[in-house]
Amino acid sequence: MTVRVGVDVGGTFTDVVCFDEQNGKLALLKQPSTPKDPSEAVLAGTRRILAEIGVAPDAVSLFFHGTTVATNALLERKGCRVALLVTEGFRDVLQIMRQDRPRLYDYFVARPEPLVPRHLRFEASERMLWTGEVHRPLDVAVCLLHSYANSTHEEQLRQWLEAAIPGVRVSLSSEILPEFKEFERMSTTVVNAYVLPEVSDYMNRLQGALREMRTDAPLQIMQSNGGLMTAARASRHGVETILSGPAAGALTGLRLAQQAGVVNMISIDVGGTSADVALGYNGQLRFAEESDIGGYLIKVPSIEIQTVGAGGGSIAWTDAGGSLQVGPYSAGAEPGPTCYGRGGSDPTVTDANLILGRLSAGYFLGGRMRLDPERARQAILDKLAGPLNLSLEQAAEGVLRVINAVMAKVIRRLSVERGYDPREFTLISFGGGGPLQAVDLALDLQFPKVLIPPTPGVSSALGLLTADFRHDYVRTLLWRTNSCSLEELHSHLTSLRRQAQVQMAEEGLSADSTIFWPQLDMRYA
Repeated sequence: MTVRVGVDVGGTFTDVVCFDEQNGKLALLKQPSTPKDPSEAVLAGTRRILAEIGVAPDAVSLFFHGTTVATNALLERKGCRVALLVTEGFRDVLQIMRQDRPRLYDYFVARPEPLVPRHLRFEASERMLWTGEVHRPLDVAVCLLHSYANSTHEEQLRQWLEAAIPGVRVSLSSEILPEFKEFERMSTTVVNAYVLPEVSDYMNRLQGALREMRTDAPLQIMQSNGGLMTAARASRHGVETILSGPAAGALTGLRLAQQAGVVNMISIDVGGTSADVALGYNGQLRFAEESDIGGYLIKVPSIEIQTVGAGGGSIAWTDAGGSLQVGPYSAGAEPGPTCYGRGGSDPTVTDANLILGRLSAGYFLGGRMRLDPERARQAILDKLAGPLNLSLEQAAEGVLRVINAVMAKVIRRLSVERGYDPREFTLISFGGGGPLQAVDLALDLQFPKVLIPPTPGVSSALGLLTADFRHDYVRTLLWRTNSCSLEELHSHLTSLRRQAQVQMAEEGLSADSTIFWPQLDMRYA
């Protein structure tokens, strides 16, 4: 028996899908998330779905997983303590950042605190030239300057650190991002080191628990670029999983568009905590070379996704001026919206949808969970309708109007502000809350069509089952076009191809099933 399991962890629910390749049967399940340890919900949901369809754990051949562990560690500042070794004179590159202004006329822009405080940033008396030539040999430690051209000093540093500090985790910029531009490389490597213990420990814990279930299926993790990688690689390159969950949703949107014959699509995945928006043009998702997550620059290839704190659990509140606001705060999985009856007292988007009759109190989660309309009604009356002098229905409608405006703004940012006209796109809406807001968004932004899949609540987990392995390999070559030869270029591409072949072989993939896609990123100089 060949059974595939896909698990996508959200802020409120963990979605589990199980597909039996022999008989074509598909099983779906939503399990309340466990924020303190996401693996608990993953394992509980997996056990439940296998029991429901009568499949033994050892029959599972492939296990796919979309995770938010790295994202949460970065956004909630729950990563580990990191030390940084740099070339002498480059200690403050991480803090200086790029000299850009995210808001041109804002004189009070607050930059995020560096993940590595200054007293933990150490300088090494060495220098590598941009050509890769050693200008000053390594004295005590390694620098990051031009290590993309020659990684010798960084590798020496790792050997020294691992010998001096048993068990230390070392992230080398020459492995994480072997490209030029010092700040981008430094920032990405620091983020990787910061989230790595959380990601690595989670992977080890989950793999151990799966083995205890007698599931020998290899654990495959969704990357930010929409491809899969092994759990072992994720334990070394945690930064590549920062957009793991949202990437699965974007991939789902693309697959749905292809099945429906849609060429241009904008997908919105609305969960309990956030909404993730992606754009596909001419049958291809847009990709970004770098992302800004919580103010920290990360330069790894990723699907271009705009995320906003707007979901079913987003809390509605009134500000000091008496205006209605929704989000970015969320009730999450614990305690959840007020209507869940788990101790929550703040009105949420889910409560508003329930009051307006858009949700069935007796058939939530396919009848597995019952909602409490009276709790939702009381929360909206006490905290919104009363202070704003509105009726119950007016307050609930106001909550939906505000959350729709927040989502519409994000869609405009990814489409209109990039030169794309929503009138030429189909809106594909999924996630537990996506279909509830889809029509309002389509009317506001003039989408001609809306596509909602049959099982919108678990669509991202379904997307995991259709994902392929993908790895990106980069190399910086500081050449002028009039002085480089095609033979040299071919030699470097062949070297990258060999690197890819070795990794694919380690992951059990044959050369016949592998596609190599070379690209050149060039600039005027």
